[in-house]
Amino acid sequence: MNTPLITNPVAGQVKLPPRSRLNTPKKTAEIYGVSLRALKRAWADRRLRYYKIGHRSILLDTRDVEDFLSRCRVDALRV
Repeated sequence: MNTPLITNPVAGQVKLPPRSRLNTPKKTAEIYGVSLRALKRAWADRRLRYYKIGHRSILLDTRDVEDFLSRCRVDALRV
């Protein structure tokens, strides 16, 4: 369910999602009840899409996080 980034073919620029959907990793961990370490591991393993702004700043799109969490879901066994 990842939405493709909108690119400007003339300038070769990528348009970011609205600021209201972007959160810092710390805030994302608080919102979803996931440890910061789990999020870091996911984006380091390229299982979670992220935006790297500059040298250190990381932003996570809520849609990408929700998609990642849905892929992590383990269904119960039916007996």
